[in-house]
Amino acid sequence: MSILLDVGSSDHARDDDITMPASEFTCLSQETRAELEDSVAQYPDIENKLTRLPQFANADEFFECLWQSLVSSGGRLTPTATGYSTDKVSYEIIIENQRGSTVFGVPMYSNRSLFHPIDPPKFQTLNGHSLGNMGMYPLPGRNSRWSWRSWQVLMINDVDEDGWIYSSFRFGSRRWRGKGG
Repeated sequence: MSILLDVGSSDHARDDDITMPASEFTCLSQETRAELEDSVAQYPDIENKLTRLPQFANADEFFECLWQSLVSSGGRLTPTATGYSTDKVSYEIIIENQRGSTVFGVPMYSNRSLFHPIDPPKFQTLNGHSLGNMGMYPLPGRNSRWSWRSWQVLMINDVDEDGWIYSSFRFGSRRWRGKGG
């Protein structure tokens, strides 16, 4: 499963590639948390929806990750008398599901190998709605534009550089783990 993150911004577009720090969390103020909550498309009932993102134990870890993405992107945070504020930004989290295996050392994974209706759709939003085509994903409003050139992979906890979160099945091995941060 890959987790893709993009933002639609009505202000400045940013074309720099962004690397998400792995498991580096800072303390969020209540005001900053409230601003981030307002920017997440599926915020209502997010604790239940985060079960689709197994690398987050709870919503606090999720919002800490969003805060780190803002800090690492630069240019989106402006100091104010009460702390930090962001441009009008809307985060959308898309989950890409794939199935496959490695045969003779060759990875063979694809979203075309999903078994429907047993497996989830190829792409889905955090609240489970199926998406047919990522290229046709709509912006949040008429005056909006994408802030990044491409979707970003959240590389936190046990997510590798390609966005994979591996199955919890260990097939008898207690030593094997994914190589993500």
